[in-house]
Amino acid sequence: MIPEQEYDLYGGTPPHQQTDTSLDAALAVEPLVNGLQVGVLSYFRQCGERGSTDDEMLVTFHALHPNTLAPRRRELVLKGFLEASAERRVTRWGKKAIVWKVVEAVE
Repeated sequence: MIPEQEYDLYGGTPPHQQTDTSLDAALAVEPLVNGLQVGVLSYFRQCGERGSTDDEMLVTFHALHPNTLAPRRRELVLKGFLEASAERRVTRWGKKAIVWKVVEAVE
């Protein structure tokens, strides 16, 4: 379990789409994930139905090391926020990679 911490990014609230429902959802998730997990989960939510491979995530978060991002994605899978889809896409290195997507109903 991740210890509760004050969220100090984005003005003190998790990333959201500036709507009341989005903010409510972001605040409900905040105690469950740490700051990096919030950022990774926000990224996957922005990807929508297209989802993302780890390689695509690394391109977006180019300033962070792969050993920082992939474990955060894995933690979100273990918590039930993300899941592997049946889709595969080719990476920058020509290899097939799992496309990860947000789980529709997380309680």
